[in-house]
Amino acid sequence: MVGALAYPDIVGLLYHYCSNCDQGIFNKSKEKAQDRVKRYKVHEIMTKQVETCREEALLESVVEILSASRFGAILVADDKNYPKGVISKTDITLCYRHGVDLSATAGTIMSTPVALCHEHEPVETAIKTMILKDLHRLFVIPDKDQPISGVISLTDAAALRSGSCHACISSRIRVDQN
Repeated sequence: MVGALAYPDIVGLLYHYCSNCDQGIFNKSKEKAQDRVKRYKVHEIMTKQVETCREEALLESVVEILSASRFGAILVADDKNYPKGVISKTDITLCYRHGVDLSATAGTIMSTPVALCHEHEPVETAIKTMILKDLHRLFVIPDKDQPISGVISLTDAAALRSGSCHACISSRIRVDQN
């Protein structure tokens, strides 16, 4: 085996193409051609359902929620759904390997701060943040100091193909739905 190809690699490659595109939002030229291109916003592709738990929840409960939902992470939130931390499946695996008991609370292993983005920012910006910060997901808020409204992941961006617009050939690749 030479290596492994993962979602972050694929999305990173697509982002690379998009960031070098003449019609991309990160292009420094002043051409107005990019104004003719449909830009996806985070709220258009985000997953609206977000699994949450409280800091006091036992890891046993967190594991059950993650297994049942098939999500990669759970948001640790307060009673108004404001983010406090996040626990990923990787965090759970590391806890298991280090012998952390399932009676420990979510607050003891959650990662902080929660990586956020805004609903109306371009998908390219969210992808750039995830790639540069080596994250698999960003939780989405409508505006500053508001509760979580969704989550966008690298999987969501990869499903969109180019992750940004319909300008380049990679966004017109047909995917069989078998």
